[in-house]
This record gives sequence, C-alpha cells and structure tokens, in this order.
Amino acid sequence: VIMAPVRTDLAALLRTVSGRAATPHEAAFQRGPGRSLRDAVAAFGDAIRRGEYATSWTPLAAAQREIAAFAKQSVPHLPHLSPRLADLSGSRIPMPGLAPDSTGQQLPAPEG
Repeated sequence: VIMAPVRTDLAALLRTVSGRAATPHEAAFQRGPGRSLRDAVAAFGDAIRRGEYATSWTPLAAAQREIAAFAKQSVPHLPHLSPRLADLSGSRIPMPGLAPDSTGQQLPAPEG
C-alpha cells in the first residue's frame, strides 16, 4: 500500500515512453533503454508483491543507468530527432534578421 504512489507514477511513465514512436530517436529509445525500463518496472512490481522492498529498487537503478548512458551519447542529427523539422531546412520561411522580406528589406531581428 505504501508503494502505491510509486507504482502509479511508474505506470504513467510507461504509458508515456511506450506509445507509438514518432521519430527514429524515439524508436531507438524504445528498443534499448525503453525495453529495459519496462522490464525494470515489471521486476519492481514483482518484488513489491513478494514484500522485497529493499531489493525492489535495484532493477530501476540499472534502467536509470542505461537511460543516462543513452542520453550521454553524441547528439543525433536532426533527421533522427525530428524528420519533419529536418524537411523544413530547405523551405523558404523568412527568419527575422537573416532573410529579406518580399520588398527586399532585411527583416528586423527579434528584441531580447
């Protein structure tokens, strides 16, 4: 009973990371650290049901280390993170301060 809030939060986390991958980066996460996280949450629940509270955190700690290692990898290229955003790189959207407007005037840079 005392671990119910933790189990609820872990279930919510799993719903978040187990949804349909929208980018290659999300798919890679789901194949690697995401799978480990799902396994760790299941192991956590099993340990709690057995009353093994002291060891219940061990699988989650291992999953956390794997997620941290995944996050420390080199920064992926934009098409891997957001293919739709990468497709915009060749568009003709004017950027303030970088591109002229339709009259040929330079657009003002945003203040701040």
